[in-house]
Amino acid sequence: MVFESIVADVLNRFLGDYVENLDRSQLKIGIWGGDVVLQNLLLKENVLSDLDLPVRTVSGRLGKLTLKIPWKNIYTAPVIAKIECFDLLAVPNSDVVYNAEKEEKAKREAKKKELQRIEAAKLKEQAKDKTGPTENTFTEKLIAQIIKNLQVKVVDIHIRYEDSFTNSSRPYAFGVTLHDLSFDTTDDKWNLGNHQDSGKFIFKLITLDSLSFYWNSNCTLYSRLPPAECQAAFQKDIATSRFQPSGVSYILAPINSSAHLRLNPMPESDGSNFTEQKILLAIDMEDITLSLSRLQYQDIMELLQSLERITAASLHRKYRPTVPVKGHAREWWHFVYNCVLENGITRRKLNWSWQHMLFHRMASREYKDLYRQKLLNKKLADDVKKKLEALEDELDVLNITMARKQAEVENSRLGIKQKEDSGWISSWFSWGNQKKDDDTGISKLF
Repeated sequence: MVFESIVADVLNRFLGDYVENLDRSQLKIGIWGGDVVLQNLLLKENVLSDLDLPVRTVSGRLGKLTLKIPWKNIYTAPVIAKIECFDLLAVPNSDVVYNAEKEEKAKREAKKKELQRIEAAKLKEQAKDKTGPTENTFTEKLIAQIIKNLQVKVVDIHIRYEDSFTNSSRPYAFGVTLHDLSFDTTDDKWNLGNHQDSGKFIFKLITLDSLSFYWNSNCTLYSRLPPAECQAAFQKDIATSRFQPSGVSYILAPINSSAHLRLNPMPESDGSNFTEQKILLAIDMEDITLSLSRLQYQDIMELLQSLERITAASLHRKYRPTVPVKGHAREWWHFVYNCVLENGITRRKLNWSWQHMLFHRMASREYKDLYRQKLLNKKLADDVKKKLEALEDELDVLNITMARKQAEVENSRLGIKQKEDSGWISSWFSWGNQKKDDDTGISKLF
C-alpha cells in the first residue's frame, strides 16, 4: 500500500535524527510485517540542539517504542503508538569534556539540519504561490481516517537537567516526570471506540497521570553515577498517583487531569465557512499544588544569572583545562592566553587576509557551479557528491544559502534563454517553410 511507504519514510526521517542505533532496514521490514517494536534506543547528544541553549545531552534512552498498524483492517481498526521509559539527562556545555571529533560531528549535523529547514521553508513558500482547487485524494482520505483512529500512549517519562557549574559547592537538578499520558479515540458521546462514521470532527479523550516538576538543591548528580544506577534512579524518581518518591522537592506536585478534545481537520472545506472551531478543548483538572523554597529560589536566580556565563564558557571549551584552579596556575594561564589568541587575534587576522578571502571566493564559486549540476542532474557522480559535502563543511550556512540561490537564478535564466533561442530558431524555420510554400504557389500560377 501507499501508506506503508509513507509511514516508513516518516519514521526514518523522524527517528533517524534523534536516535543513534536505529537500523533503518529492520524498521522497514517491521512495518511491512505489521508491527514495529524497537527497544533500548540511545539518543544523540545533539537531540536538544533545536532549543538553542548552552546544554548538552550526556545520556538519553528510549526504552521501548511500539507501533501497531493493522494493514488488513486499516480503515476501521486503530493504529496504536506507544512510548515507554524515556529518560534524558542534560548538563551545561562547560561540564562536558571537549571531544574534537564529536564537536565536529555535532556542528556538521546542526548545519545540515539548518539547511534542511531553509529548503523546507522555501518549498512551503513555493507551494503557497500555486493556487487552485484542491481535492481530497484517496491517500489523503485514508490518512485522515487513520489519524481519527490513532491512539497514542506515553508511559514513564523523565527529563532532567543537572548543574554543578553555576555553584560547585551546591549542585542542583531539576526535571519533569510523567507517569502516563494517553490519547484515545471516542465517538461524539465520548465513548471509547473507533471512529468509523464519516463525520467532520475527530474526538479524542486525553488522560494525564502524575505530571510533575521538581527542583532538588544540593543533591546527588545522576551524571556521576554508573550507567546501571543512573538508569534505575531515573525510573525510581517518577511519581504515580499511588507513589511519591522520597528526597524529591516538587515545585509543581504531581497532577492528574482529563480532557475532551474535538478537532475539525479541514474547516476550509467542510462547508461551515470557519464558523466551527478548529480545536475545542475542555480540561478537567484536579488540585494543583505549587511551592517554592528559599534554596530553590536562590538556585533559580543563580541559573538565570549564569546563563550568559555558560554560553561564553561553551565557546572556549576547546582550551579549558580539566584540572582545578588551585595548584594548576600554569594550565589556567595558558587557557586564558589561548582564548584571547585563538578566538580574537588569530581569527581576526585570518579573516582579513587576502589568501583567506581568495580561498573563500573560490570555494563559494565552486560550490555554486557544483550545485547547478545537482539541480540539473538528479544523479550525480560520487566524486561530485563528496566535493559538495566537503565544501559545505568549509562554508557557513549564510554563504551556502547565497550560493544555492545564485545557482537557482542562473539555471532559471539559462532555461529562459534556451526557450527564447528555441522559439527564435523554430520561427526562422517556419518562416523558411512559409517562403518555400509561397514560391511553390507562384510557380504553379505560371
